Amino acid sequence: MTAANGHQAKAPDRRWIDRAIWVVAVLLVVVAIGFGAYYIQDRYLHADESLIERRSSHMEELVQQNPSDPDLRVAVAQWYLEKGLVDQAVEQANEALSLQADHQGALILLGQAYRSVGDIDQAIAQLSRVAELNRHSEFAAIDTRMNLVHYQLGELYSQKGAYESAAESFELALRVDRTDADARYSLALVYQALGDHTAAVEQLTEALRFGPNFIEAYEGLLVSYQALEMRDEAAYAEAMVAYGRADYWGAAEQLEQVIQSSPEFAPPYLGLGLAYEQLGKKEQAVAALEQYLQFESDSFAAQHILGRLGVRTEAP
Repeated sequence: MTAANGHQAKAPDRRWIDRAIWVVAVLLVVVAIGFGAYYIQDRYLHADESLIERRSSHMEELVQQNPSDPDLRVAVAQWYLEKGLVDQAVEQANEALSLQADHQGALILLGQAYRSVGDIDQAIAQLSRVAELNRHSEFAAIDTRMNLVHYQLGELYSQKGAYESAAESFELALRVDRTDADARYSLALVYQALGDHTAAVEQLTEALRFGPNFIEAYEGLLVSYQALEMRDEAAYAEAMVAYGRADYWGAAEQLEQVIQSSPEFAPPYLGLGLAYEQLGKKEQAVAALEQYLQFESDSFAAQHILGRLGVRTEAP
């Protein structure tokens, strides 16, 4: 989606690629084991067929041998989807649902498949079924799969411009994993689209607590700070964007200026520590980070960076 002031969200496919669906991943191991023994012999018996065709034939044979196994059908559907064979993936997922109507792996996979071809409404429908099936589950708040489902729904609603629904979905994802910097960043973009830059700053700041090198979050902060007419804060965000683009000298100089102007504003000290670390200025980096800890004594990021610099710190 595109947030206010023309800020562009991250590519929506990132999460779909980076975060594997654990149910399907486990099932694929089974398929891989069966395929491994088959492959060496098959490649010589069918040298005139393309590799994808040979493997597709093997997948079909596995299903024919176990036609009533919904888990196997979902695993095969996942393989098809990874190879770009969306129609075959949808067919196998639907067959799995005909065997087990509420098979959540099949529903999640259908959500992926429909999104891959731009059918956002169908993708939302499938993933919403998963969310509904888990609505009253006592394990929903700790089920990492539901973090993924709610995040995907948030991305889909954002693409539709349904920002209120997107915000609700991202918030549900964060109930499962409050450290999810991607979800906080995406939620911030939703708030920007809704014109609530104060809420956006809150989420972006939290995202950076868990990922201080998250350049897109600094870009988002720059948008919101400028919208709020917070000059020093905007200068800080601009400096961190420069840091993210490897302009460490420029970042350090601008951060020093922000600190001189607003010495009680904590974030620039952490940024300065990062910049000086990259410049090989250990003493200056340590001094900046220790100053930051005076404001944020429980900062894991600062503790971690100091550890990299060989400075022992007491756990908060």
